[in-house]
Amino acid sequence: MTKMPEHSPQLVTIQNSKRKALAQGQAIVSEDFVALTRLDNGEKWLSEWVNSPARFDAQELVVVTANRDKNRLIEGFLSLYYFNEAGVIPAAKGWERFVAILRNNDRPFEGSFAYRIWKASQTDEPVWYAEECLIYSDVSFAGELQALGPFDIKNNLPADADTMASLTVRYRLYRSANDFDYTFRQLLHTHPRYAEYRERILIPIADELACLISVATGRRLIGDSVASRWFGLSPDPLGEARDPGPRPKIQAQRHRSILPYYFSRERDNLATAEPVLRQYFSLSAPLAARFLRAAVLYKKALLQSDLEPDLAWIWGVGAIEALAEVPGDHAGALNRFVRFLIAHLPPPPPVRPPRGELTWDSSLKKSFEQIYAYRSDFLHAGHQFPSPMSRPPENLSAFFRKEEISGAEVFSERPRGGIGIGPTRYESEACPMQLHVFLYIVQGCLLKWLDLTSKAESAAAPTLPVSSRLEVTITPAADRIRVVVVDEDQTVVQDEKLPKADLLSSTLMNILPSGYEVSEIVLLRTSEVPAGAPASENLAESVTLPKEGDAPGDGGREGASNM
Repeated sequence: MTKMPEHSPQLVTIQNSKRKALAQGQAIVSEDFVALTRLDNGEKWLSEWVNSPARFDAQELVVVTANRDKNRLIEGFLSLYYFNEAGVIPAAKGWERFVAILRNNDRPFEGSFAYRIWKASQTDEPVWYAEECLIYSDVSFAGELQALGPFDIKNNLPADADTMASLTVRYRLYRSANDFDYTFRQLLHTHPRYAEYRERILIPIADELACLISVATGRRLIGDSVASRWFGLSPDPLGEARDPGPRPKIQAQRHRSILPYYFSRERDNLATAEPVLRQYFSLSAPLAARFLRAAVLYKKALLQSDLEPDLAWIWGVGAIEALAEVPGDHAGALNRFVRFLIAHLPPPPPVRPPRGELTWDSSLKKSFEQIYAYRSDFLHAGHQFPSPMSRPPENLSAFFRKEEISGAEVFSERPRGGIGIGPTRYESEACPMQLHVFLYIVQGCLLKWLDLTSKAESAAAPTLPVSSRLEVTITPAADRIRVVVVDEDQTVVQDEKLPKADLLSSTLMNILPSGYEVSEIVLLRTSEVPAGAPASENLAESVTLPKEGDAPGDGGREGASNM
């Protein structure tokens, strides 16, 4: 169990959300726990909670001081973390001396697991340990992504198969990101915490990255939920291998696919995913969670496209709705869906039929309205999408001269009329576009929203002037270095001490205030700097920065450099 914080007991009253007193007694109260050391009344409430089927559910409680002032100590969702069924043992020194311990799960939303470890990696917190997970796909990739925050995404160069372990993601873990509890609640949109609680999302780290890479590349990926190797939890520097379990199966048609260009494309280079990942992790936690929900649905649409095309349509529409949604407002969903698509419409696909296809402008509004109507009929009445919209598109290559076609083959963007199943036939007006075109639009809208939103958040952040000098003062006998950031006016804007082992150019860049760039790095020895002299006049001896990995890191940093 987690070590209890050292606090003095105090008399408290525990109330429900309507401020009705449930129990009184003596407790140690911290930011994370309410540890009852004595219970004066409230045995009935506590015993009912312990014995109910909802024992592990959190209750919305308020803990106040049991005095006239009623000072509020904790307000939020608390769960029953420990209960002493044998009663309090006065002589006990450990957990047994408590009647019960309530854990505070009402933590501010700080993002998904991968998002939190990215943010933790931007601080001086040491690495706890590391894991590796596999990411499966039906295609292979080119390139790798190294040292992308806490992530290394390695290319496994797999043999061609229907489902391949195409990538391995290695990620560093941090205690602050790992020891985090959320209480998932169904709250009314009028509840004061509704906007915050609705953002919470459970997804394994590897699958979160798989969703983001899917959006960046348009490829089917599935991230494993079980690590295949651990580092830092055993003496073996090569880590401990684990069986990740059965391999998932990606079902796709390599011939006559509903996504006709999928397998004929060149291999995607993972470098194309890097800016998408960086933009995602630069968002605020609620906006990142919103984009992640959309990315999850887009990935589902790709995975279901050849297996259950109707579901792929649903997931594709849902991805747009996830970004266009106004929390708590369920009216006007159709208008928000259409406006979002028109506002974020990507450029036309690179390979298109020369004639007779979709008009790529705001006139697509009618098509989007039809698609949303089919979505509603499917969800609320069980009506399938028109069958021509859920079939592989027609190959039109034979209808055009080779010089008219930009690719080896070209496929229709909307079904022709008169196609159906059995006696049922659909007119062309009833089939606004093919699924591969719609998913192309969805992917482009997601990427455009991410680009615009990340730039808007960056522009809204306070901007600072550009620094012309980064001064590093080294004291020969000390184990720490002093890093001073000086702006163009020779004004000190950052003064920080770091372990000498962190004398790496990449680490020094990380401590700069947001908005600063460095045009010059000056390294000085303290013994050679006359007191009060300007830094620019004291370059008696230069010190060369060691290369990445040459200097041992402190704590978790050393482990990270071996990964």
